[in-house]
Amino acid sequence: MAGPKRKHVDVAPELFRQLTYFRRMAEATLGENTPTTEVNDLVIQRGLDSLLRDLFGQPEMQDLALKTLIAMAHDNPEFVYAFIARAADIGGGMEEWWRNVKAPPNESNQTPPES
Repeated sequence: MAGPKRKHVDVAPELFRQLTYFRRMAEATLGENTPTTEVNDLVIQRGLDSLLRDLFGQPEMQDLALKTLIAMAHDNPEFVYAFIARAADIGGGMEEWWRNVKAPPNESNQTPPES
């Protein structure tokens, strides 16, 4: 069964040219059968992650990042606190944490923490 219909993004011709050649390099390192859509998704996701890191890495923005996290916890405590618990779980390590960042469990397979 096919997933949700993919959306299209308009990019400048020079950026499209760079992406085309980047895909060739990515295929050489990730494998020739890597779908173009997967490479495009990777480039966009890494770019967005990098922009957030740049924004919230600035000292004057760190207070905003903390206030945002607190506000999110007020609005959706189940998700935010469970997410932080998974991220802070030393036994899981950073590799496991990144898997959770990329594909957080949906509500149907989350179990509440034991008290």
